[in-house]
Amino acid sequence: MVSAGFLLAVAGPVLGNATSPSSGARAAGVALLLAAIALAVWAQETMGRAWRTDIAPDADAGLVTHGPFAVVRNPNYVAMLTAVTGALLIAPGLLGLAGTVALLAGLMLTARCEERVLEATFGDPYRFYAARVGRFVPGVGRLRAQRRRL
Repeated sequence: MVSAGFLLAVAGPVLGNATSPSSGARAAGVALLLAAIALAVWAQETMGRAWRTDIAPDADAGLVTHGPFAVVRNPNYVAMLTAVTGALLIAPGLLGLAGTVALLAGLMLTARCEERVLEATFGDPYRFYAARVGRFVPGVGRLRAQRRRL
């Protein structure tokens, strides 16, 4: 769903579905795209050897909670959403909007799956981190920290 949403978000402008934005919207879109690239690079650099494209974390690499991960738990996903929002401002259209919504839905589902795996891998340290840091927006989507009883 994530890939389909992303492809659909960029398909609108490619297929000529876009309308002509104002110069202000276009400038805001470019700024968002540049911010998205910077955030993605920062997040991936911060993760170091913990960076991967699948959901299986490397317990030996440790739980990353600093840098952009101190502000939101999923800065890479925020970067993707920021990028497609910027693209939508540059070339607005219904296909791009539909793709952005599909991408958001897919990332929300993926984040929930990731959270289960991270909790199983890191236990209480992850639960306490997730209770402190929001999912996509600072302070929003925090999880309740509950110690698991053995």
